[in-house]
Amino acid sequence: MKGGAKPGIVRTLETGAGRSVGPEADALEKRSMELKNLWKMIRRRWWLILIPPAVVLALTYPALLNPPGGAFTTAMHITAAQPLAGIERTYEDASYFPWLAAEQLIDALTMWARTSTFAEEVRLAAAEQGVALPPRALLGAFAADNSQMVMRLIITWPDADQLEVIARAAVEVLKNRNRDYFPSLADNPAQVIGLDEPVLSPVAPPLLTRYRPVVQIALALAVGLGLAALLEYLDTAVHSREEVEALDLPVLGEIPRHRGLRY
Repeated sequence: MKGGAKPGIVRTLETGAGRSVGPEADALEKRSMELKNLWKMIRRRWWLILIPPAVVLALTYPALLNPPGGAFTTAMHITAAQPLAGIERTYEDASYFPWLAAEQLIDALTMWARTSTFAEEVRLAAAEQGVALPPRALLGAFAADNSQMVMRLIITWPDADQLEVIARAAVEVLKNRNRDYFPSLADNPAQVIGLDEPVLSPVAPPLLTRYRPVVQIALALAVGLGLAALLEYLDTAVHSREEVEALDLPVLGEIPRHRGLRY
């Protein structure tokens, strides 16, 4: 064996035409043919590939001209307790139970702030302050959590001026409407105190919202490629000399295409 080649290794040989043959060369040639076939398909079916992106572009063109704006958010800290003045209490009632009751009250108010009834109460309170919103418009605008005796109320809204009114209306609802939703408070409503003023901060729109038209056009282009590939697969016509030779059929002649000639 020449050159000290090890047994079992297939070596690439040089043909008389100067082209290497062997597994690697065959794989390279196969990939090259696949790319050529893909390019031919694109040239033949380009109109079909572009139809879905063109339709999506026409539908999303207004969104491209007017991209969605961001929103605004504010977070307020609120505490609450039920006044016990005039109620006879033991030592434990005076030192321990008021704190425990306040934590439970904050838990209840936090859960209420996540409900649709709270959103509707805030909408009605905001309407009294000059901000009229359609029914159920504030659903999903509130988020709330709490730690011990402090509730954190988060409100997100696209309009800054309206958000400031909504935030003040939310605190007003917590102060004035709590006993209507919690019968245990009876005739002794909870005392709700806002620990800070609402401070508005801008929020950028989500990435999916900002790039949705681009994603839709890209998906439409993929659909167009898929349709072109399907039509190419179903097409039984012969388009080139190479396709005839791939069927192991002899080619007797070929009429070249000359776009510049007129008869």
